[in-house]
Amino acid sequence: MLIRNLISLSFCYLSIYSLFSQFDYSGPIPKITEGYGSQGIYTPKTINFSVQPDWDNFFTDERTLASITYPDGLSGQAPIIFYIPWDYDSRLTLNKYNSINFERANRLGSQGYCYVTLQYNNPGELNDSDPLGLCKATLKHLVDSFSQYIDTTRVGIVGSFLGAGSRSIQVASEYFIHRNWGSNGRFLLTDHPGPAVPNIWEDMGNPVFSNEALESFPDDMKYISIVGDITHWNDPSYAIDFYQHIGVPDSNKNFMEINSDTLDGYIYYASEVMIMTNTQYVNDTWAKYVKYDAYDEYVYYRTIDALGHLLWKNDYNARQYCLGGDENGNIPIADGKLKPIHGTDEPDPDRYWYAKARGAYVYPCWGVENLRKKYVPWPCHGLMEKESIDDDIFKIFPNPVSKNKSLKFDSKWLPKINSIDVFDLTGRRLMRLREPTVNCILTDDFPLESSVLVRINMNNSAKSLQRIILIE
Repeated sequence: MLIRNLISLSFCYLSIYSLFSQFDYSGPIPKITEGYGSQGIYTPKTINFSVQPDWDNFFTDERTLASITYPDGLSGQAPIIFYIPWDYDSRLTLNKYNSINFERANRLGSQGYCYVTLQYNNPGELNDSDPLGLCKATLKHLVDSFSQYIDTTRVGIVGSFLGAGSRSIQVASEYFIHRNWGSNGRFLLTDHPGPAVPNIWEDMGNPVFSNEALESFPDDMKYISIVGDITHWNDPSYAIDFYQHIGVPDSNKNFMEINSDTLDGYIYYASEVMIMTNTQYVNDTWAKYVKYDAYDEYVYYRTIDALGHLLWKNDYNARQYCLGGDENGNIPIADGKLKPIHGTDEPDPDRYWYAKARGAYVYPCWGVENLRKKYVPWPCHGLMEKESIDDDIFKIFPNPVSKNKSLKFDSKWLPKINSIDVFDLTGRRLMRLREPTVNCILTDDFPLESSVLVRINMNNSAKSLQRIILIE
């Protein structure tokens, strides 16, 4: 082991440079020029370094590139924003790596944050490469070598697309729960999290994807999950499952649903790669999804900076841009030029039409990669049909029903029901029962001499059962 560690030191290198140029943005919506998400006052400087983990501690010994961008001129240590990329080619040159990270590093460093990231070695190319081990080795190197720049009591973790989204949950679990990083303000942002691939960490380290582990996240953590309306790789049920089970109160989390839109003939696709423009390699097939930059600005940079202001700059007004919105949970984009971000605590899998149009996702929720299947019998929230349930065989009675009486149904359905919603005729929800344990619905709060819509959401079916009930 001593020899291996000595060899690893010989591979380490540092390069320091300032980030000063800007990318030209495309489309009719320009960069944010003021307020949350805009360019900050600091000069960002980047230090590139090499990480050579040892197998005994990180279950991988593959070397990777990493970097820290710090705000030059900031007095004292800066909050950390650790960005976990979705997938890189492990053979990237240093110039390519820097160009991929340029815009993120430049923007976040200028705003007063330490932006930290790494090259995500592809396990398909390097058999001994473990992404979580590389993440943990990078953070260890960060503490060992750059403690003068970083404040581990103020930390944000961002996971971008596919496994990186799930990987960010693993990293946050380790560092927020077991190491108490971020005690003076912490957030987790997952962008289209995908399959939680089983690996040696789940078996030998602290469990991450069990219900108990997800519920153990600190209450003060802010959590944002981002999903676009035409996702086509990752089944959105991954994101919904994580969101519903993570142990953070509703007041501290937000599920951001992004809408595709068109402006002046420019099509803004809300897909998995919508916020990778100019900062992430994409192939020709995906190029159309990242052609224009408004989502980079308003979904990504504004949201992260608003979280920073809320957590670390005592700016409560920033909350409306990351955890709030208007009375309907809507957060405007570019003064209303595009459809707003819709924030909700109760994401609806049925709004993601791609599954029904295409028939399946590249990575469906029930795929073999989904580690959550160990802990949840059906973690997919009915987005894709697994079992066909005929309307006629589900009975709810009596109808009409007297106020202050109960609606009833056969108790055999209880294990199959995810939730029951009741709406009045204006569409306002009157109640929600999650995983009901009794086969009745109290009508005390229902409007007299009116009708309500009862919607039964099954665990294993894409189809919700609906009944109109008259209240006497």
